[in-house]
Amino acid sequence: MSTLLQTADGDLDIAGHTLRLVTAPDVEVAQKLAGRFRLFLGEWAFDPLAGVPYFERILGTKGATLAAVETLIQRIATECPGVAAVESLTTEQDATLRLTTFKLRVRAQTGALLVGQVGGLFRVEEG
Repeated sequence: MSTLLQTADGDLDIAGHTLRLVTAPDVEVAQKLAGRFRLFLGEWAFDPLAGVPYFERILGTKGATLAAVETLIQRIATECPGVAAVESLTTEQDATLRLTTFKLRVRAQTGALLVGQVGGLFRVEEG
């Protein structure tokens, strides 16, 4: 594993003034999954093809259907290394706030269940 450990807020964990690597495979997959949804397509200078095409396919795009966005989110999640399958995708819409939230339950290749939402953090669900 070569993923740097993050805090519960998604920042690098520099407790003790040192960077630490993730030691739990499920936590590594959860962090990578969250990172995939936080990165906009073309945002990272070292790999302009990395990231979610938010502007190109979702935000402000005429004709973007909810079904197409859900399909894109499922594809991005399943293409994340360490993810075996998306078990569920729940969409919540608030017309007053003009907000749509996508919540995922993802099965890691280790069998662990990861839960979170697009743009937020993912965690390993116990039990």
